[in-house]
Amino acid sequence: MNLGLENKVVVVTGASAGIGLAITRSFLEEGARVVGGSRTTDTLRELGYDKQLVPVAVDLSQPKGPDTLIQKAVDAFGKIDVLVNNVGIAPAREGFLQTGDEDWTQMFETNLMSMVRASRAALPYMIKQQNGSIINIASESGRQPDTILIDYSALKAAMLSVSKALSNEFGPQHPSQCRIAGTDTNPALG
Repeated sequence: MNLGLENKVVVVTGASAGIGLAITRSFLEEGARVVGGSRTTDTLRELGYDKQLVPVAVDLSQPKGPDTLIQKAVDAFGKIDVLVNNVGIAPAREGFLQTGDEDWTQMFETNLMSMVRASRAALPYMIKQQNGSIINIASESGRQPDTILIDYSALKAAMLSVSKALSNEFGPQHPSQCRIAGTDTNPALG
């Protein structure tokens, strides 16, 4: 397939497993240059795209993690064409009363704030180059909450809302060049 992605610079969060690894592999196969952020990078290194792939070991739930990842992309390739906010966790809970403040905080930092911070770090580069796309991987649980994933569902709904707000704010500036989308995935995989 030729999707016109050759030499595009793509940043993928949560790039080392599951959906993130599949996204990373697909962009690499299309000729993109990828900066993949994850706590561990062994599976990224095993892909074998030494000149096209920059694996970055980073905890994206920490406030400085997304800034570090975006800066690595700019340092390595000079620009960012696509940001894929994929990082997320979805531990099953026993219900609302068993989901404590620490659970909510961990979910908030990992599933929402990593997306907010990475987008905030990447947007100035995209605005400067008058081109860019942000893809936020959410979940159907953001629209149809699940009792065993209550905190996950709430934060995925927030992701969808932030995606729409970013699209409304930045899309009109360069409508043919600025794309921000929230996508749904299978909640068991998301």
